[in-house]
Amino acid sequence: MGQISQTPVLVFLNILLILILLATTYNAFRGKNLSTARTAFIIIVCLLFCMFSFWGKDWYGYMEYFALVRSGFSSRVPMEEFYLWLMADVCSHYIDFRIIVWGLSLLFLLLTFRTLKLNIGLALFFFCNIYLIYFSYARVTLAITMMFYGYSCICRANHRLYKTLWGIFWVILSFYFHKSAPLGISSLLVSLFVLKLGRKAPIILLVSFPIMYMLINTILNDYFQILLNEDSILSEYATTGALYFDMQNTRIGISAIINRILERTPYYLLAYISFKELYKPSIAHPRYIRAFFMAELVLIVFSSIFIFDFGMNTNILYGRLIRFAQVPSVILMSYLYDSSIISRTLKLAVVIGIINCFYTLSYSLYNTMTV
Repeated sequence: MGQISQTPVLVFLNILLILILLATTYNAFRGKNLSTARTAFIIIVCLLFCMFSFWGKDWYGYMEYFALVRSGFSSRVPMEEFYLWLMADVCSHYIDFRIIVWGLSLLFLLLTFRTLKLNIGLALFFFCNIYLIYFSYARVTLAITMMFYGYSCICRANHRLYKTLWGIFWVILSFYFHKSAPLGISSLLVSLFVLKLGRKAPIILLVSFPIMYMLINTILNDYFQILLNEDSILSEYATTGALYFDMQNTRIGISAIINRILERTPYYLLAYISFKELYKPSIAHPRYIRAFFMAELVLIVFSSIFIFDFGMNTNILYGRLIRFAQVPSVILMSYLYDSSIISRTLKLAVVIGIINCFYTLSYSLYNTMTV
């Protein structure tokens, strides 16, 4: 397909799709069940949004990468082998590539919902109207959904070895689908370990924040440099980490600052809810739900360390890592609403999340009209 540039019409199409999703999922938020036909329609619209996510710059960047790979310049494309193979040997068109990558991502997300026995209507409402825009943005989505599907299988294994091994397989496999996956995998391992400490777990996690800060401040950069000297796949991950740290700070406008605040506030509100429900639960939560409360809390605490200035620009890594929490956020919102544990904090997180979705798309539309 020929090169396409971002235009107001294309971004408006994304806004139209989101409005359709809001209209078709709203009944689930009001407590009504979605029919099988409506659920299938919503999933198809979600896939269409991911296939044609014109609002984000990455859509056009991946299109350029696809053209390079198809022209025989794979060495110039900084992507994992799986995506290079798809572009070079499997997909004839760029849209085919997006169908496979984001189609698989949606499949893993839906499998996670089913594994955790969530209310599918509620899960789709929160996913479509808060997190779909970021889900559709970058290829890391496949690694994120894959690892959380594996995590859900582990948490629901109930001491069944085959189920545990099945989950471990997908968590490990996600390592190869994005260079930032080790950070997410590490967070899940910490979550499972800390969860065993019982009610004290969230307090211990917060108290250890200064320790994690010092470790990252003194060790992490050296760690990346050591891995950079190794001739292995780990060196590729280290390269990414070092690049995150070496990127120059950029000035951003007030609109972008508002965008970041709106995007990240729901994560922190859900982390606060997770802390409360782990320390003093409203009801007796299933163990697998407590595991997702802990995953949410660990991801937000861990990513927040990178807000601080280590003498290198870690803000890029902070923004990328916090988005790993989009899957547990959908799961927790769905579970809490379905269990009628609806606090003002949760309501605020939902309202801000939906406002951010439309603000982000409107901001993208505005930018295309002022270029």
